[in-house]
Amino acid sequence: MKNTVVTMFGMVAGLVVALILVLFVRQDIFVSPFSNSIAKPLSLKKYTFPQLRQSSLPISKISITKKLDIDTKPPTYQFTFHDNEKKVSGVLMLPPEPGEYPVVVLFRGYVDKEIYSPGIGTKRFAEYLAQAGYITLAPDFLGYGDSDLPSFDFFEARFQTYTTALTLLKSLDSANDALLQKKLKYTLDTSKVGLWGHSNGGHIALSVLAITGQAYPTVLWAPVTKGFPDSVLTFANEM
Repeated sequence: MKNTVVTMFGMVAGLVVALILVLFVRQDIFVSPFSNSIAKPLSLKKYTFPQLRQSSLPISKISITKKLDIDTKPPTYQFTFHDNEKKVSGVLMLPPEPGEYPVVVLFRGYVDKEIYSPGIGTKRFAEYLAQAGYITLAPDFLGYGDSDLPSFDFFEARFQTYTTALTLLKSLDSANDALLQKKLKYTLDTSKVGLWGHSNGGHIALSVLAITGQAYPTVLWAPVTKGFPDSVLTFANEM
């Protein structure tokens, strides 16, 4: 009799758990049965790698806005594009002589906003690559340079670096139109694109490789290689 009661209790408990999962855990909403909180959409789920693989990020128009004077020898310009509705600025560096060149996209590491200026963390390597015959683009990322502000949610602001990087790579062809409009006789060979990343920028580069599955030639300098959520929480604690 005792075993029968235990078995029946176990079956009822199992049904209750299953019902909770069906009612309260859906693809886009989670509600805890142990609280009185109202259902909240899982707004950050769109930044998971599986979701980003399936999502179709829009191609953005790249514009060249002005020439930059940032203590570099090759021709250096500010460019802008849009990550969804938010403007992102960045630094474009060109080889000394006009022509068609392969491309390297550079992702810098963390820099405090109070000391940030365009090119910090990338300009010396970009200068070396430009002298060697590469066109380089280095996004400032949201909240830096002339970019719009990121999300006020700390975690979403971190995850927006993924969409910024992915959108820029997807939009590289439009940079040729921007160069033509500025009468700059350079062409990006977008069949030859590489990545470079330092520290958190290395984490962004690794994320791009994982999300896209593309075999971009990639150089990483002291990259963040911790898996999620440690890749975020470790530095959140420091901040």
